[in-house]
Amino acid sequence: MLLCLGENNMKKILIILGSIFAILILVGVIGFSVLAVKGTALDEESKQYAEDAIVSIISGWDKQEIIKRASPEFIAAATEEGLDKVFGFYRKLGELREYKNCEG
Repeated sequence: MLLCLGENNMKKILIILGSIFAILILVGVIGFSVLAVKGTALDEESKQYAEDAIVSIISGWDKQEIIKRASPEFIAAATEEGLDKVFGFYRKLGELREYKNCEG
């Protein structure tokens, strides 16, 4: 069934739809801008956390440092013996001599 709308009604509908579409585009642009600014700050914070964790864990190959920072999922999956084995193996490499900033 086709609706017969007058020219004025059709014009009003198109104006309303166009306004809604313009508002949605504006909200999207504002949202993207906010995320871009906040995302940069989060990148710096996560980079600093990663650098601190890497240096703390690897400098002495201390398994307690990784356990302090571990997620509940990691703690549930890792065993004490497994961590001892891994850290014992890497401890043979010696202490961290130099660390250059992480990228990515």
